[in-house]
Amino acid sequence: MLVSFALVIYGVVLRYGLNRPQSWLDELVGYLLVAIVMLGASDALRQREHIAIDIVTGKLDRKKRFWVAVLALASVAATAVIFLHEGWGAVAFSKMVDLRSTGHLDTPLWTVQLLIPIGGVLLLLNAATLLIRLLLRDLPVDEVAPASDPTQLVDGRERGS
Repeated sequence: MLVSFALVIYGVVLRYGLNRPQSWLDELVGYLLVAIVMLGASDALRQREHIAIDIVTGKLDRKKRFWVAVLALASVAATAVIFLHEGWGAVAFSKMVDLRSTGHLDTPLWTVQLLIPIGGVLLLLNAATLLIRLLLRDLPVDEVAPASDPTQLVDGRERGS
């Protein structure tokens, strides 16, 4: 992310400060953005920093939150399988017809598209690991589907459980 930020600042200085825009910078930052998203999604899931809307699930009891967490992780795993399958198809097609970027970098697109199935594999591995840990009761449900009302929890455990 810092490299992308530095490239954007460099591009702004060149474009507006020196009146010498470099279009290859925009293309490179776009590729870096794909890498950040595809590789970062897996780590965000692993760290349990993904976006969660707990306004409804936070009001559920522990058993219902458990099943919501199972469904959520299964959905993430299914999405990861789609990334893997469709991403690999895009890579194979782009490589077969030698698709290249239309920008100044003239990048073979399959090299950038390869980030999609790689990200899918990483996301699938993390989702499967968390799901297995949750099902084996090795991972507390509150780490996957937290209660939104802290008064429901006493010393990290739900009241009455």
